[in-house]
Amino acid sequence: SVAVVRDMRCNPSSNPVYRISIGGDNVQGFHGGRNKYGMLTSLALSLQESSQRMVLGCGMENGSAVFYDLSGDRSCINPWKVDSDSRFMCSAKLGKDPVLCLDLASSSSTKRHGDGHNERNLRVPSLVAVGGCAGDAEEASELPEQDQGTVSVIKVKLAGDAQQPNPQSAVCTTMKASIRSKTQTCSLSSGGKIGVSTIRFRSDGRIFAVGGWDKRLRLFDRASTIPLAILHGHEDSVVAVDWSENAAVSGLVATGASDGCICVYRVFPHSSKGDGKQET
Repeated sequence: SVAVVRDMRCNPSSNPVYRISIGGDNVQGFHGGRNKYGMLTSLALSLQESSQRMVLGCGMENGSAVFYDLSGDRSCINPWKVDSDSRFMCSAKLGKDPVLCLDLASSSSTKRHGDGHNERNLRVPSLVAVGGCAGDAEEASELPEQDQGTVSVIKVKLAGDAQQPNPQSAVCTTMKASIRSKTQTCSLSSGGKIGVSTIRFRSDGRIFAVGGWDKRLRLFDRASTIPLAILHGHEDSVVAVDWSENAAVSGLVATGASDGCICVYRVFPHSSKGDGKQET
């Protein structure tokens, strides 16, 4: 599979800004061959705010999420390609089913660096990703409890310095992705459909919305992954969700479903500085 990222401020007929062969520079992948990740099933693009580095997230057929630091690779002869260098690429295995939706939000973390009197806190540029997978309740019930969730929260840490990687000074010399938590949508015992078709962070990144095959929209707190609300209104799978630009104030979120209906909800308004749990 190949992902192409374009700058829409430029003439769209010109060369793409980036062209990535997912999982490696595999020529067969461009001509329909399959690498270890299978087909590309979802995409997400986000700017890591503190470092101003663009990161691409790719949900894959085999249940993996693959991440690329698009600003990191300065060594490629062809400027339109991103190398599969571990400084600028990482992946995490969410499950065995395709990752049907993916979203990213900027974040950061602190790491102690040095020792003795020279020890200090360094900010590590990072993002939080949330991915939703297809799933079958009967098959999932045979898995260990910790692997039954179809919604995964992933921490993605970028290399310490994208343009001048230096093992002596960088906090982290490679990109790293690790699954922070996994959660279910509907319970397996209910007989509901556990697959997830759409995921979207609110603009401030504090809450994310999950649209499922069980006809419901679920809201989660990003930091704790605690479920905040379950919203009803559709008669078929929720396939699209989007927040208003000022959703942290207005609380507006819209969904579309296979029943042909669009629902608009008002949830947790004026919660940008609150705890994300105030009454609606």
